[in-house]
Amino acid sequence: MLDTPAERRLARFRPDRPTPSGLAVEPHIVVGVVQPTGNFKLDRWIVALGPEFAGCAVTVFILDHHDHKTVIIFHRHARIHEFTLDPTRRRQTGRRAALRQRPTLDKS
Repeated sequence: MLDTPAERRLARFRPDRPTPSGLAVEPHIVVGVVQPTGNFKLDRWIVALGPEFAGCAVTVFILDHHDHKTVIIFHRHARIHEFTLDPTRRRQTGRRAALRQRPTLDKS
């Protein structure tokens, strides 16, 4: 039984199930804490999530497709950001550009 969104998402992207393009997509998972400035470091990239997420634990799924990478960021069981990684930019599009209204979250 799949209880969390993360478990359901992982079940969708099983390595043995081919994607429509014929290539298998295996997610890379990173768990970390958002910096006090509201940024999250992801390898050599910086993702601006906003100061409302400072100190929050996040889980990041990186789906490596043949021509691009999709990044999905969760806080607890809520998906807070999803974007396509731009390898030419060190700082990635933040949540503020996508959402103008900031949610209030508990930082535990």
